[in-house]
Amino acid sequence: MLILKLFITILVELGMTYNEFEKLLEAASIGKTEFASINKLNKHSVFNWKQKEVPGWVRPWLENYIKGKAFEHVLETAEKIKQEIK
Repeated sequence: MLILKLFITILVELGMTYNEFEKLLEAASIGKTEFASINKLNKHSVFNWKQKEVPGWVRPWLENYIKGKAFEHVLETAEKIKQEIK
C-alpha cells in the first residue's frame, strides 16, 4: 500500500500545465487527436485537460515517445549508412 501511495504522489508531482502538454505534443510531432487515439482516450477528454489538469502519467509518456522516435531515427540512419558501406 505504501508503494501505491508513493507512486500516486510521484504521478501527481509529474503533472504539467496544458501549455507544457502542447509543447511536448509539438516536440513529438503529434496532435491531441492522435495522442488520444494512441492511448485509447476520448479526444474530448484530452481537450478538456485545458480546463482541468493534465494527468501525471502524460509527461513521462510523451518524453518516452519522443525518445523512442529519436531512437528509431538513429536506427534508420545507421541502416542507411550500413547499406552505403556495402
